[in-house]
Amino acid sequence: MKQILLRKRNLIVLLIPLGIGLTAWVKSNSYIAEKVFATGIYKILSQCMGLLTGWIPFSLMELTIVVGPLVLLGLFIRLVIRMLRVKQTDTEAVGQQRFHLAMTALQNLLCLISIVFFGYVLLCGVNY
Repeated sequence: MKQILLRKRNLIVLLIPLGIGLTAWVKSNSYIAEKVFATGIYKILSQCMGLLTGWIPFSLMELTIVVGPLVLLGLFIRLVIRMLRVKQTDTEAVGQQRFHLAMTALQNLLCLISIVFFGYVLLCGVNY
């Protein structure tokens, strides 16, 4: 199960070079940005997002700006507490367990960054 999760995380991280490549491709061909994204994909996505979020009296970005740092702070505090509560087992030393927790957290953060970056590129970055 852990191997499957690790493979999925590695695939998610591949969204970063995919987003960079998509941006470079669109910069070299303005037709794609103007016709395919601006009048095609972006138009459909923005209409769907408008339907889904039009009933709330504030923007999702405002909510993300306010709640996002609080969530990240809470996750960081949770990580520190988990690292302090690590108990030594027969097979692994405490340092190895803490290192594993830190690397898992770093991988999760990288996955989050890649999803946010690719979402930005796909939703509005191509139009710039």
